[in-house]
Amino acid sequence: LYVRGLVAPAPEQQEKSLAQALTLAPEYEDARRALWSAQTTRGAHEQALATARGVAGTRAAGGATPEWRLRASSALVQLRRYDDAFAQLTALAADSRDPAVPSLLGVVQLRRGSTPQTGRATYYFNQAVERDAASADACFNLGYAYWLDKDALAAAYWLREAVRR
Repeated sequence: LYVRGLVAPAPEQQEKSLAQALTLAPEYEDARRALWSAQTTRGAHEQALATARGVAGTRAAGGATPEWRLRASSALVQLRRYDDAFAQLTALAADSRDPAVPSLLGVVQLRRGSTPQTGRATYYFNQAVERDAASADACFNLGYAYWLDKDALAAAYWLREAVRR
């Protein structure tokens, strides 16, 4: 069912086969990742969120891994549930060194606006650059955030760095 889901020609068939695979083997991470990706690609973010949150019920102890917590947070961002996403990502930041965590925090801050208590988007994007110095995307995001903050010199520097990388 997993392979059938991967090679299915239609997204509906793909999701159906992958969901069936998970019904038979709830611990099968590759099938869950493929189902989450298919749902996200289709724009079914509520379903993707349910898939990511379903991991906690399949683990004997410890709940969802940082990977699945990040995927759930990503779905929350897509659903424009920024406060929930921010809370989850802030908690996840203590457990994970993944550069995607501060990147998503920066996206949340750009979209909902920042306060002195929650921090600016540039702060989070800078953390992402520090965690993955070779990432052109992280540099672009930081440059874009500085541009939105009307800091032209910093924006120019980081956008040049994005091109250079």
